[in-house]
Amino acid sequence: MTIQHLRNRKGVLIDTNLLVLYLIGLYDPQRIESNKRTRAYTSDDFYLLTNFLQLFKQAIITTNILTEVSNLLEGVSYQNGPVLAHLPEYLGTFKEVHLLGSAIMLNNRPLFVKFGLSDTTAYELAKQDYLVLTDDLDFCYFLQSNNLPALNFNNIRTINFLR
Repeated sequence: MTIQHLRNRKGVLIDTNLLVLYLIGLYDPQRIESNKRTRAYTSDDFYLLTNFLQLFKQAIITTNILTEVSNLLEGVSYQNGPVLAHLPEYLGTFKEVHLLGSAIMLNNRPLFVKFGLSDTTAYELAKQDYLVLTDDLDFCYFLQSNNLPALNFNNIRTINFLR
């Protein structure tokens, strides 16, 4: 996938773990490696993710992903208070997309049982030409094997995609 090919997509959907990385990085990049949710990443990964998101016309999240992120950030606090308190401002550039969860589950039951509601919703958005950016290798492979636009962030890290 070339950068131009990525730019031609409707936008990018950022998955839960990467959104947590992004939000903690916005709060304080130096906290990434010490947070239990993001310690697999570095501040360089945050900057790589930030630059990657800027390639797209639109960055989107789903209501389901936002709920997961809120739950993961609950209780995560630093010197100036909880990160959760800054969530509304940090998400100002993202478009929140809501798809009816009950319909998603009914129409994609095997996928829902295997991957859960957030990923099944991401699958539906990938069918609408949104690139799904995830760190979930199994889900990414599933999307790619169904000819849907998906990238695993670890691949971007490895090949140093933007340099």
